[in-house]
Amino acid sequence: MLLTFLRRCSIVLGMVGMVTLEEAIGGELKRRREAAHGVTQEAVAVQAQGYGLRWTRATVAAIELGRQQLSLGEFALLPLILNSAGLTGGRVLGLWELLPDTDDDIDLTGAEEVGVPLRIVRGLFQPPVQAGAPSPAVPKRRRPGIGEAERKVARLLGVTPNGLKTAGPAGRPCLGRVGLQHRVGALRHE
Repeated sequence: MLLTFLRRCSIVLGMVGMVTLEEAIGGELKRRREAAHGVTQEAVAVQAQGYGLRWTRATVAAIELGRQQLSLGEFALLPLILNSAGLTGGRVLGLWELLPDTDDDIDLTGAEEVGVPLRIVRGLFQPPVQAGAPSPAVPKRRRPGIGEAERKVARLLGVTPNGLKTAGPAGRPCLGRVGLQHRVGALRHE
């Protein structure tokens, strides 16, 4: 019943202009290029070639019209290409920013049966926002602990990795080369 309702809604919405994913991305590319007065399709193609893509001015024109489907690699490189071409004000865009921020519907399947609001599609590409979580761009700090080397030594010695961790000299953790050598020596004398 819900699917039937969505189909009916999308048929009505389709009459007012449901766009494909390619048209949405292409339209945003064209909007950004035209807003950066003087940047030509040829200039965008040259920047794409710098990333190893075989784009020409005609390729960029086809993308802007929604007639050229982007591969996953091309879509992933598009923020870098736009930045290199001077279309983003010196910052690399997130993938979600390659889609217009509107309530228009987008046809993801090409079947023109069910439209999905562009805002929802943009959300699929946005990183999750969690309170207190570090930014995805910030690498996590490594905490000392049990690594692959400690697991291998523990397996060879017939003890648990936690046993290695707590059996160092003077109760200190037995991590690192010196600590492991001490632990191996202590086990040999037991």
